[in-house]
Amino acid sequence: MSDEDESFPQKFYRNVIYNVVDLMFLIAHDDPAIQKYRTTFKTYDGLEVIYRPIRPDDDEAILKFYYSLSRETIYFRFFSGRKNVPKSRIRDYTHIDYEKNFALVVEYHDKIIGLGHYIISDNPETAEMAVVMHDDWQRKGIGTHFLGYLIAIAKDRGIKHLTATVLLENYKILKTIEKLGFKFTKKLEEGDLLVEADL
Repeated sequence: MSDEDESFPQKFYRNVIYNVVDLMFLIAHDDPAIQKYRTTFKTYDGLEVIYRPIRPDDDEAILKFYYSLSRETIYFRFFSGRKNVPKSRIRDYTHIDYEKNFALVVEYHDKIIGLGHYIISDNPETAEMAVVMHDDWQRKGIGTHFLGYLIAIAKDRGIKHLTATVLLENYKILKTIEKLGFKFTKKLEEGDLLVEADL
């Protein structure tokens, strides 16, 4: 059923449910146990950026961030050249169950320039992580530090094993994660690599 086919009561109750859900995620986001991970980092050229937990009302900012990425960066992070993404997919990134998972953004002057998260697997001590930085903010020292900080958060929150899937030709991130202790453990289909690290 499309939005046009919904009656007024249906739209009203759907919006109420969305607002209640958003409120629940905001309450979880504002928990001091989550906010303690908010911090700052100074780039090689002296610019200060903010790392903060993602909020459920970051939908539009994340969508804008995604559309500002180059096709190469989208391909390396999402394994596809697709530029169009539904807003419902963005909610998967912004509406985080902080009891189990975690997501951070990098922000400069209220603009999101980076995104990272880890998602728990079936084993509560194992998680898959991923990070993406805006093209204009790469090679400034943020990506490596941001990835290391996300790893530290995962360890602090009880994660003992991290995995990531990386394209074989993404040599820049492969060099970075190797420095951070990840090992190349398996070649997957279509040239992807599975990398793992014990914390």
